[in-house]
Amino acid sequence: MAGERILFVCFDPASLIPRERLLLAQGYEVCTVLGLDGLMAAKHIQDFDFILIGDEGPLVERQKSVRWLKEESPLVPIIMLCRVLEHVAGVDYRVSTADPNTWFDAVVDRIRHGRKLA
Repeated sequence: MAGERILFVCFDPASLIPRERLLLAQGYEVCTVLGLDGLMAAKHIQDFDFILIGDEGPLVERQKSVRWLKEESPLVPIIMLCRVLEHVAGVDYRVSTADPNTWFDAVVDRIRHGRKLA
């Protein structure tokens, strides 16, 4: 399970560190950027195994992030955290954060599933 490189796109500085720590504690290599501007400044996106889009920002900004990512690195799977059943074209996996106790397990499951498909 551990060892995958994850680009975490967070839209709220208060959520950034706790969520990043969850990923790091599971052994993932994590590069975290803040918002669309941070994402656009990131280098070597194609070198990541997964991209995790946080649920904190406005849906419009998160949609722009997905579109930009699909243009820049179309082969890297995108996992999008969603507060409700939000539909965003281009994401490979959607994970609901409605239950704060299970969203992280769902992300780990998507990573495992994605690794098996590769």
